Amino acid sequence: MSLSSDLRRFAMLTKQKQERVVKASLVATFNGAIIRSPVGSPDLWVTNVNGTYEDYVSVHGQPANYTGGQFRANWRMDLNHIDDGIVDSESVSTSMLSLQQGIATLKIGDTAYFSNPMPYGPRLEYDAWSTQARDGMVRVEAANFRKNVKRAIRANT
Repeated sequence: MSLSSDLRRFAMLTKQKQERVVKASLVATFNGAIIRSPVGSPDLWVTNVNGTYEDYVSVHGQPANYTGGQFRANWRMDLNHIDDGIVDSESVSTSMLSLQQGIATLKIGDTAYFSNPMPYGPRLEYDAWSTQARDGMVRVEAANFRKNVKRAIRANT
């Protein structure tokens, strides 16, 4: 082998390791936010009755045909653009599939967007609107990103 072919091989292997580290770091971070996302539970809801907060179910009864999970199901991982369409699903597998598809096609240089188009997302993230995710989802996982990168580097070198 020549020096130039050795360098090309080294560059190719380095790029492959870099892609694996980026992908593993994003999967860990985005997956963490998906799992941290609250799932609606009428037993935890409150409602304002004449200026006081009362248990929703005791005031209004169980909502008919309600299934929680639409927020968790609407996480998206997109490359180089943001998809803002809402998916009519309550299954977390919808978000996981989006994450898997995005990661599979991710290349170094792409911009990965992780988003959720549900209109109440900012209140869940910033206003402690859910007892299940008082500190948000994305902010908690963003704080873990450096740890996820270090873990991915150890696993891929």
